[in-house]
Amino acid sequence: MFAAVKDLLGEDERMVPLAAHALSHLFVDATPVKVSGDVEYLINRNSTGWVVTLLNNNGVYKPQQGMAQVDRSAYVTTTISLSKGRINSAVDWTTDKQLPVISASGLSVQLAPGGIAVIELKMK
Repeated sequence: MFAAVKDLLGEDERMVPLAAHALSHLFVDATPVKVSGDVEYLINRNSTGWVVTLLNNNGVYKPQQGMAQVDRSAYVTTTISLSKGRINSAVDWTTDKQLPVISASGLSVQLAPGGIAVIELKMK
């Protein structure tokens, strides 16, 4: 990748808008974990495999004043898969329950509106 902007910083020392898009393409293969679906996620490595934190921001509307409004039908189904290796088991740390692994390299998780799930993928 070539960028004519020094250090991907603008004159105000803030990242230029192109930087996030370019870096996401560069680091897409940095981990073998792929998350599909309309969720935000974090990926961490531990001694037995990977830990994936999923955040569903859909369906929660927070006005400037007053109570947050929640659309209870805004569930999101996301798929976690591996490009390399096999998933031996998956545990949801927030509920302390075993998750069913769809195939040797993937599983599906449903998140409630505003919900969070922390999934540990144990590798073979």
